[in-house]
Amino acid sequence: MGKLRSVGLALCGLWLVLSPCAAATTDASFRVYRIGDLAGPAAEVIAGRHDAAAVAVATATITPTPRVGGWWRLDAQRDVPQEPLQVLVLDLPNDTTSSAWLPGRAKPLVRSTVGLDSDPAYGPRLAVFPLAGGLRAGQHVYLFVDSTARSADRLRIMDEHAIRVQDRRDVQINTLIHGTLLALILVGLGLGITLRESDFLLLGCGLAFALLFLLDNTVDLYRIPGLAPLAGVRVVQRILGSGAAFFTGLFMLRYLQMEQRAPLLARIQRWMLAVYVFVVVVSFVPRIGLWQWPLVGNIAVLVSVIVGFIAAVKGALAGDRPSQMFLWSWLPLLILLSWRVLEINLGWPANEMLQYAFPASFVLAGVLLMIGLGDRMLQYKRERDASNLLARRDPLTEVYNRRALDERLHAAAHEAGHRSQPLALLFADLDHFKRINDEHGHDIGDACLREVARRLRSVLRFGDVLGRYGGEEFVIGLPRTAVDDACAMAERIRQAIRSEPIVCGDVAISITLSIGVAVLHDGLAGFDEAMRSADRALYVSKREGRDRVSMLPA
Repeated sequence: MGKLRSVGLALCGLWLVLSPCAAATTDASFRVYRIGDLAGPAAEVIAGRHDAAAVAVATATITPTPRVGGWWRLDAQRDVPQEPLQVLVLDLPNDTTSSAWLPGRAKPLVRSTVGLDSDPAYGPRLAVFPLAGGLRAGQHVYLFVDSTARSADRLRIMDEHAIRVQDRRDVQINTLIHGTLLALILVGLGLGITLRESDFLLLGCGLAFALLFLLDNTVDLYRIPGLAPLAGVRVVQRILGSGAAFFTGLFMLRYLQMEQRAPLLARIQRWMLAVYVFVVVVSFVPRIGLWQWPLVGNIAVLVSVIVGFIAAVKGALAGDRPSQMFLWSWLPLLILLSWRVLEINLGWPANEMLQYAFPASFVLAGVLLMIGLGDRMLQYKRERDASNLLARRDPLTEVYNRRALDERLHAAAHEAGHRSQPLALLFADLDHFKRINDEHGHDIGDACLREVARRLRSVLRFGDVLGRYGGEEFVIGLPRTAVDDACAMAERIRQAIRSEPIVCGDVAISITLSIGVAVLHDGLAGFDEAMRSADRALYVSKREGRDRVSMLPA
């Protein structure tokens, strides 16, 4: 509960940071009036013949109610000096052309997001009109905006130097965000293809569509040669937005394992995925495609994000680490996306901080989710390694089992032959072990086997091979060990076993070991014969009284 409390506090703090509404952006330099959609010549509007129809707007914004497009009038509320140069700035939505009739100019200044009227001196989202002659209080500026956008766009008068500094900062921040997203996309797709891990692919595809969607919003996408005609095309915008939502929703469905943990949430999420596909399909249908499908899509996105948040909370409460990572990565995106949807659908002016925070939240989510996926892959690797280890280890003594022992000894024999080095093989067998089981029970016998394995490991060197061959038999491989050293090592092993009794509860049992030794000199070619020789040498030790080391004559 402590984690969820901190999550709630973070959520509230982020909301309070962004909560200053559009009224805070009001510029007291002028008052905005909407004249409306007029079919007459521009000269009539400029002459003031339609001023009686002008309706005052509460804030210094071009509002989307009833729509952004049409005629607007700005009334100067104070004198605007000629020096330093002041400029009128309008934040342009996608595929917008705006024309400004300034006092003293017979022809309008035209600014567009793309095309011949775009201003290369500024970013594509800014329409900048220099007020070379300044303005006097009471003078009018008429604007004609050709746009079908749904978001409110700010108007302000600024010092030219200040807007250039701001625009340069915007370019730097956007470049950093877009570049980081591109790197995350390449990592996600690369790991997904290399590891054949669908979660990485889904996240990479979701981030790719999100990047294209952000580039569409900043209009930078349409500065790529050949793409300018697509600026403002609704189908393109809906494909990019729906693609980002679809792959992200599918990623959430799999990453949070909703099908197994929250079937109801999974069912809702699948419905939202169907809505994204539906929005894209109907966008191609004449007339129907002109309906307000973005509102439907935005609602679906909100529902999908909230569903993912609830599923993550449920998983986090159950102690699931990927869910906890997802929760922290999704919090900023949840609140910023919610705010952005409200801005678009309620016609609020764009929050200046949100313009940076919203795309940055994609980067944060991408980074944390990549870390989460990496953590999950690491966990899978640990579990796989643990399974492999269990499959190769004898569960009682924790040394190599028969299969793993054969593999390691063959590998050691191959290496010894390749390097022209000897490999010593030791067959060891506990003496009278059946009697121990019969007199004290199998539990005591198992305890003796475990202790014998521990003592064997304590004597052996790094790189030596130890495995349980079967029952009470052990086989030891000693790389780079000639005959004399092999016999000496076998004696140390024998002494380590017989040095003191094995104590199991109230029972003290003396254990001895019989060992047969063989040395391999010709690699894999003589491996089987060396194993048989060590086995026969073991039986010599048994026959001659046990608790001894034997080696067959060469």
